[in-house]
Amino acid sequence: MGKLILTLLMGTVSLLAENNDSQVSSLRSFDFYLWDGNNIQTWIGNNASLVSHAPLGNAGLEWPKDSGSTAVFSGGLWLAAGLIDGEAEVRTAMCEYTSEWGPGTRGSNPDADENRIYTIRSGDNASTPDWVNWPVSQGAPWTDEDEDGNWNPDIDTPLSKGGQYSWYIINDGSEELHGHLYNTSPLGVEVRTAIYGMDVDGMLGNTIFYEWNIKNAGEHHLDSVFAGIWMDPDIGYSGDDYAGTDPELEMAYTYNADSIDADYGSTPPAVGVMFIRTPLVSAPGETGYNAHGPVEDQSNVPMNASLIWRCGGSLCGPNSPWEAFNQMNGLDNEGDSLFDLHNNPTTHMFTGDPVTGEGWTEAGVGVPPGDRYFLMSAGPFSLAPGESQDFICALMLAQGSNHLNAISELRSTAAYIKPLWPQLFETTSINPDLDAVPGHFMLHPAFPNPFNPELRLSYSLTESSGVNLSIFNLRGERVWEKSISNQPPGTYSKIWAGLDQEGKSVGSGVYIVCLESAGVQLTQKITLIR
Repeated sequence: MGKLILTLLMGTVSLLAENNDSQVSSLRSFDFYLWDGNNIQTWIGNNASLVSHAPLGNAGLEWPKDSGSTAVFSGGLWLAAGLIDGEAEVRTAMCEYTSEWGPGTRGSNPDADENRIYTIRSGDNASTPDWVNWPVSQGAPWTDEDEDGNWNPDIDTPLSKGGQYSWYIINDGSEELHGHLYNTSPLGVEVRTAIYGMDVDGMLGNTIFYEWNIKNAGEHHLDSVFAGIWMDPDIGYSGDDYAGTDPELEMAYTYNADSIDADYGSTPPAVGVMFIRTPLVSAPGETGYNAHGPVEDQSNVPMNASLIWRCGGSLCGPNSPWEAFNQMNGLDNEGDSLFDLHNNPTTHMFTGDPVTGEGWTEAGVGVPPGDRYFLMSAGPFSLAPGESQDFICALMLAQGSNHLNAISELRSTAAYIKPLWPQLFETTSINPDLDAVPGHFMLHPAFPNPFNPELRLSYSLTESSGVNLSIFNLRGERVWEKSISNQPPGTYSKIWAGLDQEGKSVGSGVYIVCLESAGVQLTQKITLIR
């Protein structure tokens, strides 16, 4: 651990107040929740924090869960724009040790009960308070089982991802909160936030996903926009860390510089953050990807910058909005280029391989270990009033046979997680008013597969059409069917609980899902294991 920060929020010393749920706490108008959906246990807050130190005044992420060892002190979402209605002006909405973000939709009461964190776990149902009060009116994803357009918790279901799914909405409209960091005018954005993971063995069980839908809810056209992640990782003891970046994987990471860590001993982990989906820009003839899937004539902006800060180092954290904007552009605080080991301009720092010692590493240039921070950003892109962009990342931890082997394991985890995410999670809200029209008619991968007792079947339509969704056994017999006479464009989801049309359980085995619409038929195999 090695450091303690007492946070000032809302102009006063923040105090922790517990309510009836031992995992939920409120800190003035912010809500904090102890997310523990797999091998990671971390405090999150509806102030854009990925990891929050605020509830404890100390490191917010514990790994492994219940071990008492911590790997990340704090981390948050950064957003900055350099052009407002075509004029040069920097505006920011950032979360680090304090935050410029506030709970709720733009203009709402941040202390209202509905402006909190909602969490759905596997096995929850209509007897669970967050299920009953699922914030559909704020844009939380849901399945309209009876297709009447109204949320009914006894019939409809939250459309969650993974085994534990937390959701909230925030905005940057408070001038008071902006005064606590860079003191710019608000951007006028709202961000619908989902945090989720799966409680499984292996790499996926040591990964947590963060998904943001960033909407321009104001009246100004925002351009030269960058979205980024600020992170203060501390691998056990904070004073013996190194950091690096991997532009190919779109990842920044921290690892123990020494073979022995005071908290983790001889096998300290490495922790990394990787971009899964970045915002889109126009690119005729190309294909980009958002949270829903492919989008034609668009491309994803790259991880344009990944910078490493160190206490007392030559590149420190920004002290003004222009310095923050410069760093999100991959420049130093003054707006000058950074240079790599061979004196070439670069926007990515320490891109070498600490395992082999090749290339540009902190150890290779004799930088002393210490407390590390990193900033990674994606852009530029634009946000016209009413437009939105998706931004998704994964926070991963990996442990190896020693402090350097942990980096190899982390890279393997990143290479495994990035292509796996769309197979598991590439589908969202079925509310057509909130959906972007998908790029084409498709049947998404069923999840989970194999399954027991139920799985989610999701599909996308590009135009209004009748739909027939059926499940056949290997004898060609139809065991379940759902027909809809006319459905508008959007992404939809249905749950199959392993029952036939009469409500009787079907046996273990392989089944065929068949989706028919507008004369097109798509199929895939699913496996039920009783």
